[in-house]
Amino acid sequence: MMDYNELMKLPALRPNEVLDMLFEFSKHENEEGTFNMPEVTIITTYGITVSGHMLSFDKKEDCFVLGIIGEGKPSIRYLYLSSVQGVEVNPTEYWLHMLSKGNLPFTAKDEDVLNGLQLRAYLKEKTENIQSLFTTLELIELKLVNKEDRGSKYLGKALIDSLVIVLRKISEDTLAKEAFEDAFRKIELRVEDVKEFKKEGNTLILSIAEKEGPYGLLKVNVLIQEIEKLI
Repeated sequence: MMDYNELMKLPALRPNEVLDMLFEFSKHENEEGTFNMPEVTIITTYGITVSGHMLSFDKKEDCFVLGIIGEGKPSIRYLYLSSVQGVEVNPTEYWLHMLSKGNLPFTAKDEDVLNGLQLRAYLKEKTENIQSLFTTLELIELKLVNKEDRGSKYLGKALIDSLVIVLRKISEDTLAKEAFEDAFRKIELRVEDVKEFKKEGNTLILSIAEKEGPYGLLKVNVLIQEIEKLI
């Protein structure tokens, strides 16, 4: 049960920073074909309020798109980022965790946690998908510091999903793909006590800290930059 003492762990964030976090997550969901975005209400410079779910976000063009579907019909709102004065979010527990930058706990729903057999099968499926893009890649392993812990299993799947998105993007760049194939034959994913990214021989090791929860997962563009440093 959430109380005000817990909510006091939320840091003050600029409205545009909140929108940026929402859109980064929406991009990840779009890659995975899922949708779990909270509804937001935007307060504009002119005191007008507009509600919807984040669909698109462009800092360079200073604009973003909100959408909502009612009775099967979409309603789309196009707004300037510079017109935003405030953002109201109706957050799930996941988003309270993200908006608190990991200070508020997150407990994954049962339906979002794979058991050991399901997780191994999921890794096998995604490995085969990745190997179709990188034919020199021999093995992808997943190591959990707490194999029976629900949180570790949830983060393990999330780390697999992030890796798939990152490698798809790398495969679209011919030079980056060649450099990756020259550098790595194996990938080791770890959910443990520390966050680190390193290369050992021809193995790429990506570790996230279990204690940080989903907030500890790096944004896709940041993860790509970390991998590029190791090539």
